[in-house]
This record gives sequence, C-alpha cells and structure tokens, in this order.
Amino acid sequence: MLKILITGPECSGKTSLTIALARHYKVPLVPELARAYLTVRTMNYDRQDLVEIAENQLALEDSCDALPAPFVFIDTSMLVLKIWSEYKYGGVNDLIEQSFQERIYDLCFLCQPVEPYVPESLRENPNDRWSLYYLYLKELWLNKRNHRILEGTLEQRFESVVSLISQIE
Repeated sequence: MLKILITGPECSGKTSLTIALARHYKVPLVPELARAYLTVRTMNYDRQDLVEIAENQLALEDSCDALPAPFVFIDTSMLVLKIWSEYKYGGVNDLIEQSFQERIYDLCFLCQPVEPYVPESLRENPNDRWSLYYLYLKELWLNKRNHRILEGTLEQRFESVVSLISQIE
C-alpha cells in the first residue's frame, strides 16, 4: 500500500484536499487527530499533549496497513507535530523526532498557504503561515523526503495530485 501524505501549515487546505482525494479514489484516509483532541481540551495543551497526539496519530496510521487498498491518504504527520513543537516550545520530544525520522511516505505533498486564512477556534497562527511553510520545506529537503509542492486553488492542487498518481498507477 502506498502512503500519500498531505502536509503543510495550518489553513493551507490539507484536510479539504485529503478528503477530496480519498473520496475520488474511494480509498481510506487518516484524519488529523489533533483536531478532535484539541476540541476536547479546548486548546489548553502543553508539550506532553503533543506526545499523546503523536501516539494516537501513529496508531491510527498503523491501523491502515492491513486494509485492502492500493493507497491511503494521510492528513498530517509527525512533521506537523515536530515543527509545531519546535515553533511553540523550542524543542521536540524524542518520540516525535524519532517517528518523524522513521516514517517515510511514498509521496508527500506540501501545501502552500495561499488560501485566505479562515479563523477557527483550533487555529493559532494567522500571521506566520509562510514562515512555517518554509520550515516544512526545509525539513523535507534536509531529510531527503520525496515531496512535491502544491500551489494554486484546491481544484488545481487536486488535479496535480491526480495527475501524478495516474503516472504511478
């Protein structure tokens, strides 16, 4: 099974794109568990909560391994938690760092934050999305991850991903 990661800073269209792709291909998706977790916590969280989010995210991702599908779309990864932990707390827990290093995805799509910022109770950073985007790009590049940059509208991003997948199917 191919694992296809959709990543990027908050409000960059990751979730919308992941849902659209999973529906189009009728394959599973791994949702971003931080949303559900933080909704319950009402945004009062600390570094240890990021570790709990990571453990749950990894378990959900692993649960897809046995599914009879050609690929799965993954909405977020340890990269998101790594960058957010570094940005917000100045460091990264070993579990998050190690999991980021060990988890290699067949394809990784990095969404540029070109969509207008939509305020939401779970979003924290409307002003530094491009700075965060470049942190994602740097990590993907330094760690030699197979990635593509997605720019443009949701429809253009969708077509880019579909086009690339059609080349490898």
